[in-house]
Amino acid sequence: MERTEILALTEYLKQYVTSERLARMEEILSLRTRYIVLGLENIYHPHNANAVLRTCDAMGVQDIHIIEDANRFSPSDGVALGTSKWLSLYRYKSAETAIAELRKSGYRIIATTPHHNPTPLEEVDIEAGPCVFFFGGEVSGLREVVLDNADEYLAIPMYGFVESLNISVSAGMVLQSVVSKLRKSSVDWRLSDYEREELLLDWLRKSIRNVDAIEKRFYGIS
Repeated sequence: MERTEILALTEYLKQYVTSERLARMEEILSLRTRYIVLGLENIYHPHNANAVLRTCDAMGVQDIHIIEDANRFSPSDGVALGTSKWLSLYRYKSAETAIAELRKSGYRIIATTPHHNPTPLEEVDIEAGPCVFFFGGEVSGLREVVLDNADEYLAIPMYGFVESLNISVSAGMVLQSVVSKLRKSSVDWRLSDYEREELLLDWLRKSIRNVDAIEKRFYGIS
């Protein structure tokens, strides 16, 4: 869709939401980022999927890239119809395809693992370029295909007897740390004007009842 059409349709749809709702959408979009994104490999527990989605939304992380070559990522219906409609989910059948696409888009591939001489979380250089943080499945963690293709490795320092954390806890700790660091940096981490316009249209469509019929009126289709 051309930018002029996006803007015109968005302006038309605005009349079908309250001014408070619209202002909230625009406020949240002003705080969203694609400089940091999340990568998930074969996460299958709905509870963990739900928690990760909620954390991404809360931290302002817009994009989640999901590898499903062994397990399908399946949050519960309530969350799928709630939190995830504000997020952009990209699904892949192989880790190789996901990594190739992300690297082509300019992302550093950062694998979370206690192995491979990882960088401690607090030492991650967030200003070195856009990055995707990969987390693995609940039992085995990241597989070798991701680890072998990563540009960097990251670990959450731990000081007790446990050697690993639940995936949703790990993702929450990493995102809170790196997003906080990003917002204090000199990096231009916000969405572009065009990205905000595209997402606002998408969000309006998902918020308005009978939006298909309303759009037909906009286009003069009976």
